[in-house]
Amino acid sequence: MALAETLEKLVEDAFERAAFSGVAHVALPDGRRFIFARGWNSADKNTPLATDAIFRIASLTKPLIATLALLLEERALLDLDAPAALYIGNIMPRAFSAESHKVTLRHLLTHTSGCPAYEETAVKHALARSRPVSPTEIISAVFNEPLRARPGEHFEYSNTGYTLIGMLLEAASGWYLDVLLKKELFDPLGMSSTGRLLDAPAAAKATRGFYLERGSRSDRLQGSGINDPNVTCLWAAADLYSSASDLDIFLESLASERILSRKALTTLLKPGLDGYACGWRTIHEADLATVHFHTGSLIPDAFTTEMLWSASAGIRVVVLCNQDCYSVDRTLARRLALAALSNAT
Repeated sequence: MALAETLEKLVEDAFERAAFSGVAHVALPDGRRFIFARGWNSADKNTPLATDAIFRIASLTKPLIATLALLLEERALLDLDAPAALYIGNIMPRAFSAESHKVTLRHLLTHTSGCPAYEETAVKHALARSRPVSPTEIISAVFNEPLRARPGEHFEYSNTGYTLIGMLLEAASGWYLDVLLKKELFDPLGMSSTGRLLDAPAAAKATRGFYLERGSRSDRLQGSGINDPNVTCLWAAADLYSSASDLDIFLESLASERILSRKALTTLLKPGLDGYACGWRTIHEADLATVHFHTGSLIPDAFTTEMLWSASAGIRVVVLCNQDCYSVDRTLARRLALAALSNAT
């Protein structure tokens, strides 16, 4: 069976087995690219998904933010190991506790800062569902909470930390985060379908998330579109939109060292506690060797996402889904990568 048929069958099987609705993109080291769309643009099933569909990418935002941080460090605009308070002293160390003056950008990037998670507060839900929320409001939700651990000693995934990173990048560069991402990453790389959620065009390419209420395909409930204000509380942690092709452009730019030097890329991908590097998880597998990946979920808004790449195998995979059934099955991206590997070797 030809590789294209093998990959398409894996996507089709995901649709039949778990009602997968999304786009999958696979790239090989010889330059071949395969992209498949299966499912629907929204719960009404009037419009089939197109391969250039735009999704909310959730926490796939973090690798992009981390790359931007390393890019600014290469330009000597910031220091990963300097106290974050050097750049955002109006927030730290007044927030959290006296220990917060020891928190560095590296701690924030690797989820080892000890910063409390704002998702655990009712403030996020009260604010986010009614209107856009500013980063300052996000941090204020946990401003008086203590650090969960001493900086550098414990891994705990924290959207709060990436919100602080966004504020730090703005302070260090003098640009709003939206503008900074566009001028340093999206425009130079040609990522024309990527941006901040509040700026997303009301276009046919924009998907809406939906989900299954009782496990039945007939019980489809509408989720959220990419312009919904409830996502603004995620900001630098998880509020970007993109397409599968654009995210592959981003992965290729890392693999080819087009956007970061080899030294910066090594720093970006060096795993720390719990295998988490700067915006990436890194694992070692027998088949794919070293794999860098990240996942994302916006529940109950129904978007679930994943991207992975194996530098040694030269394989890149992006899977974007607008139905939360995929959140219970994170194996499609890996199965696509293994199928591609068997053909490439």
